[in-house]
Amino acid sequence: MKISELTLGTAQLGMEYGISNKIGKLSSKKATEILKIASSVGINCYDTARAYGNSEQVLGKFLKKESKNNIVITKIPNINEISFDETYNKIRKNISESSFYLGMKDIPICLLHEPTRIDKDDDMVRSIIKLKKEGLIKKIGISTYVPKEAKEFLDIPQLDVIQIPLNVFDTRLIHNNTLKELNNGEKIIFARSVYLQGLIGMETNQIPLFLEEAKPHIKNLKIISEEFNMNIREMALAFVKDLEEISSVIIGIESPDQLNENIEFLNKKSLPIKIRERIMDEFSNLPEEIINPGIWKNT
Repeated sequence: MKISELTLGTAQLGMEYGISNKIGKLSSKKATEILKIASSVGINCYDTARAYGNSEQVLGKFLKKESKNNIVITKIPNINEISFDETYNKIRKNISESSFYLGMKDIPICLLHEPTRIDKDDDMVRSIIKLKKEGLIKKIGISTYVPKEAKEFLDIPQLDVIQIPLNVFDTRLIHNNTLKELNNGEKIIFARSVYLQGLIGMETNQIPLFLEEAKPHIKNLKIISEEFNMNIREMALAFVKDLEEISSVIIGIESPDQLNENIEFLNKKSLPIKIRERIMDEFSNLPEEIINPGIWKNT
């Protein structure tokens, strides 16, 4: 699979998503405009999920009109029935529905969405492995916020793809060498949460009360950006995109202007080593309550 450097996150196409979201769910017109821009600049990979409202339907409606081959990642929620057969049948039904909505005979990439267990004997893992063998899915894997699960992922050779949290505030997988281990295993690695649902780049007076603890770190990041005369969001994206282990960076978009801004950032020079070292040093041990949206109090 030849995957574009930027993968378009499409949660906003089907639901209100992100703590900095002021627009809500995108209108059909805006969604189409964003998808057209993405396609025109060579983005060929789109990230969606069963849990993202009607995102699959909106994306599928657009992609059915496209003549080029696109890569779609969809994700299935935790499904744990009494027996393997029941779990498998329910997941197969999910995959069939996703294929129908997306207008695809088979799903290019299907991931377990924040799974509760990563083990070769788990029924969900066994189910997606079986569905891959049957040809309904091309590549399989997991999407996680938890470094421990990234380690467990490495123990199952049949899994091909992983989405990991990686941003200026969350460098756990760099510090513990898991990122290098994933790369050595020749896996497809997507970086998610590059802007932490918009937290990175927010003004401190806009940060919700449940993330009050993040304010001093946001202020510190702003000091660094001003010192080096660099936009915070540009700095945050460059920090991740420059990592050689990363196959593609997933970015959720709320407007055409935001997409164009990220494309501009993507085409800029690499992050100076001084800034990278400063970030790695100053934000090396932030509390999980800040860096893991999966446990944020409003979710």
